[in-house]
Amino acid sequence: MTNSSTLRRRWRSWLQQIDKHMFEKAYIDKAMFERYGAIHDGNVAIQTPGNFHNWVFSNYAHSLVLQIRKIADTNQKAVSLRRLVGQIAQHPDVLTKRSFLSKYGRRFTHLGEANWLRYCNGRNCRSIPRGVAHQDLKEIDRLATSIIDYANKEIAHHERGRRYRTLWLDKAFATLDGLLAVCYKYGDLCGQPVPCPYSIVDHSGWDEIFKQPWIIHGSAAPNTLLHADGASRCR
Repeated sequence: MTNSSTLRRRWRSWLQQIDKHMFEKAYIDKAMFERYGAIHDGNVAIQTPGNFHNWVFSNYAHSLVLQIRKIADTNQKAVSLRRLVGQIAQHPDVLTKRSFLSKYGRRFTHLGEANWLRYCNGRNCRSIPRGVAHQDLKEIDRLATSIIDYANKEIAHHERGRRYRTLWLDKAFATLDGLLAVCYKYGDLCGQPVPCPYSIVDHSGWDEIFKQPWIIHGSAAPNTLLHADGASRCR
């Protein structure tokens, strides 16, 4: 039987991975996409033909959907937010009020007390009620189910007689924000705070490439050719 300290260490390790490899990446990609969109919208001269832009938009949308699918993954071999909350639902007694308040220190005990009551739905419990984690599992499913369905039926599979589904980026962004709110909560409860991704500043200057000419006369030809029959063949 796994003891409480082992479970807490595992959950903290998972939260680090979920933060670094899922949420941080998703929000960096979102910031880059929004910057690219601003460049596109601000310059009419580059908007047509739209083939390249449509390719970028489509690939970003698919990447975002798969990132959300990863966060809500139920595979038993996966590290995911949903599996984390699922394990906490099985072992809610591990997250005690005493251990939760200890990381706040005496100076901020009042903040810890307020957060504990909020997380416990107003009940002053010794440990997190089992129903709290079950509610959050339902919230994760409510947020992510339609996005996962889109990933499975529009990206991972091509079903016979399928109907075309529309993905609205605003809905996907709202889903990502909702999942992040759940992650914040359990980061606080487990003693592994999740930093705000909106505070991440990209200093790479990646958009500087758009200030340079992309096609240089006499540059190397592409490695593939599109033939009349539509087939792409390597040289």
